[in-house]
Amino acid sequence: MALTEQEATEAFHVVDTNNDGMITPQELAHLWERNGDVLGDDELLRIFAKADTDHDGLISLPEFIALLG
Repeated sequence: MALTEQEATEAFHVVDTNNDGMITPQELAHLWERNGDVLGDDELLRIFAKADTDHDGLISLPEFIALLG
């Protein structure tokens, strides 16, 4: 089941723990840790490569929505 844009936006704000409007690799890894999982470096890089379409090393809200869509 795909998330609505509103649900994806809410999820983004949960992951963006410093509230700067961008998700860092560390914030994404921390999400997995909070859920009791460990995200390996290779998996983290794979997710970021897929999500970070402008290649700035961060995931913006539009990139996050596209990733979940």
